[in-house]
Amino acid sequence: DDAQSGNKAMSAAEKRAAIELETRRRRVRRTLERAAAFYEQDFWDARGSACRAYAINERGLSERTLRAFRVGHAPPSWSAAVQHLSALGERPEELLGAGISS
Repeated sequence: DDAQSGNKAMSAAEKRAAIELETRRRRVRRTLERAAAFYEQDFWDARGSACRAYAINERGLSERTLRAFRVGHAPPSWSAAVQHLSALGERPEELLGAGISS
């Protein structure tokens, strides 16, 4: 009986660990999606106009291609993305886990 209860406990612990891992994966994907959207928006806003003009005029990329590949532009501030994502409710450990901050 002890062996069976041990197996059940282990199984429950494994299930909790799997749920926790999947939750972390979903958070990382959400954080990365929000970061990508931030950089994309910057590319299509006035701040990204020089970068966008270069991509279209000098590199010959179409708007369709740029949108399909979700091309983005990083603003000059090192902390802009972190500040933006924090304002959206992303926690420091989520930004760290997604590789956006250090």
